[in-house]
Amino acid sequence: MSKVEKAMLRAADAEVPDDAKRTGVPPTHFTVSLPRKAPKKALTVASGKGVKLGEIAYVAKQVSKRENNDKTLQLLHRTIYGAPAKATVLKRNIRQFNGVVYDATLTRAKMQSRLANRNLKQLRDIARIVGVEGGNRTDLEEHLLSFFEKPVETELAKKDAKKPVKKAGKKAAKKTTKKAGKKETKKAGKKEKKEKKEKKEKKAAKKAGKKETKKAGKKEKKEKGPKKPTSAYMFYVNENRSDFVAKNPGLKPTEVISKIAAQWKALSADKKKPYEEKAAKDRQRFENEKKKAK
Repeated sequence: MSKVEKAMLRAADAEVPDDAKRTGVPPTHFTVSLPRKAPKKALTVASGKGVKLGEIAYVAKQVSKRENNDKTLQLLHRTIYGAPAKATVLKRNIRQFNGVVYDATLTRAKMQSRLANRNLKQLRDIARIVGVEGGNRTDLEEHLLSFFEKPVETELAKKDAKKPVKKAGKKAAKKTTKKAGKKETKKAGKKEKKEKKEKKEKKAAKKAGKKETKKAGKKEKKEKGPKKPTSAYMFYVNENRSDFVAKNPGLKPTEVISKIAAQWKALSADKKKPYEEKAAKDRQRFENEKKKAK
């Protein structure tokens, strides 16, 4: 320590009175107790009436091929459990689910509101994972709710199980044959491939020429011949199909035709008469145009 610093310390000691100097009494410390956060309750998987989702082959495949932090899986978890899950336990919880258990905290109305809060795209994404099919929104919500109440293997899941498994041995066999072949065999193989390609190209050109000529012939025939007459039944279908589809939006095209056919059969002779008159006029038109074409 320099002389100047020592002199400054002496001056400071002289200015402070003795009774104001620090004593040897230890300082008092104050402690504040903060309220601790209550630990989160662990998710309890109630035992439902259906099959565990992990035991349904289709659902297990859909869940396993997705990432641990997949948004749709998280959405499915919120729907069936009412809460999100960590990525480490998300798939495990979904696989263990085997049906909704209603009690005082979870009612059927609450489960319906969970589905109602999802948009149509989200509902379809969830349905794709569990293998549920549905046309419009209301049908989809009802099908999903009944599935969550008692999970079972759906028709879509059964169809997927019947699909044949693709064999993946052709590419590997080609690679091994290429590696094992010598230079001479490779050259011979290339020549054969070129010849095969040339033959295929020639065949394809011939087929294309034939198809073009066939198409041209068909067009000429269509242009020459008159339009075929329309039957009384088809007049009825064309007149009533749009109204029937508007009243029954959920039906498939084949179902619409079958329903209209049943209505046509049930019509009385008086109600069929206007359509039969139209068909007779169209038949006469066809015969007249046919004579003129000759």
